[in-house]
Amino acid sequence: MEPPSASPRAGRGPWQELLLAVSLLISWNPPTTAQVTVESMPPNAAEGKDALLRVLNMPGDTAGLAWFKGETVLPTHKILLYVIDTKVTTPGPAYSGRETIYPNGSLLFQNITLNNTGSYILQIINRKFETALVPGQLRVFQPVSQPLLTASSTTVTEDDSVVLTCSSSNTRISIQWFLNDHILMLTDRMKLSQDNSTLTIDPVRKEDAGKYECEVSNPVSFRKSDAVRLDVEEPVSQPLLTGSSTTVTEDDSVFLTCSSSNTGVSIQWFFNDHILMLTDRMKLSQDNSTLTIDPVRKEDAGKYKCEVSNPVSFRKSDAVRLDVEDERSTVGHSVRSIIGIALGVLLGLALVAALGCLLLRTRSRRVSDLKELRSPASTPGHGAASRCTYPDSLPSPTAAIPIYQELQHPDTSIYCRINHKAEVASYFPPGNCSFQEPSYDPRP
Repeated sequence: MEPPSASPRAGRGPWQELLLAVSLLISWNPPTTAQVTVESMPPNAAEGKDALLRVLNMPGDTAGLAWFKGETVLPTHKILLYVIDTKVTTPGPAYSGRETIYPNGSLLFQNITLNNTGSYILQIINRKFETALVPGQLRVFQPVSQPLLTASSTTVTEDDSVVLTCSSSNTRISIQWFLNDHILMLTDRMKLSQDNSTLTIDPVRKEDAGKYECEVSNPVSFRKSDAVRLDVEEPVSQPLLTGSSTTVTEDDSVFLTCSSSNTGVSIQWFFNDHILMLTDRMKLSQDNSTLTIDPVRKEDAGKYKCEVSNPVSFRKSDAVRLDVEDERSTVGHSVRSIIGIALGVLLGLALVAALGCLLLRTRSRRVSDLKELRSPASTPGHGAASRCTYPDSLPSPTAAIPIYQELQHPDTSIYCRINHKAEVASYFPPGNCSFQEPSYDPRP
């Protein structure tokens, strides 16, 4: 349908009188025609698009039509006036240049703006100069832009709280929350603000971790935010720092290892309570858990620590002290060690020798005593007598007679079995095994 021309005709015809009459009738409140209706197409128009206030059931005896902006038919609110017979369109004070009226009374808006939102009135004039007023409504919405989702913290520990905020530059919007691509099901630990723009989780639990999104919408459009990932972490435990050696010499190498029971942690090294500045002699493993110093220098001596951290906590290890000695000190220590060992060995040998001499002297003394007990003794006033040993205990009475008999008739050959190197040799010259009976002096 081609829109009618808005160019006024020259001269003054009968319809000019009609227009004058219409202007006079504006202040009159005529009976409305219930059959005539106005609907918006689409019901909700997007800014920048076209919209139509469509007139239904237009009466057949209609002579003219006029559209007004607002809820009253004031001359200053008039948009367009259209005369059906002449197809002449006359713009009014409220005309913006983007409105077009059709012979059936419908009003087209091109490149609609938010200012076009509101109420409209269609005035119908029949050939009897009777008028009817039909209301219409136009709703215009701006297409929503992408919202911005922010969090007070993206990594938290359990029992902490977190606040997620969905920000939009649009008005008259609805906000919906999503967790891991599904509509968020609120728990008793979650609260939404009155306009749904803020989500508070307090306290946080492990199951709250995941990907959060918010979606803003109005009747003409919707947009989702970029995702914000919420991580719920455990506090890190204290790491353990160990070294391949804590005392080394210059030009040696040493390995320091930082061990942690936690995963996904960062590791930082400290030297004498300051962040370690790596030199060209120091290397870190790919995960920073192992520090290698090769070769070691005197300036590397000191107190080492490592620190493990995640986004919610950090802990330092106990210190490990590295001592670096030069080679001369090591040689001196080695010589002193060798001398000490040698002195210890010599002292041990001297002790063993002294103990051996003591044992040998003790044994010799015992042998000498035994020889004295076995050698015969000279009794003053008596002849030679044989030395003999005395038993530890006296003989039993039953053995007395044989002993007595032995004394009366001694076996002199027994003395030949005594060691001739002993003193008994003086009594028995070599080759003489005879026994000299000691003389007996009966004198008192």
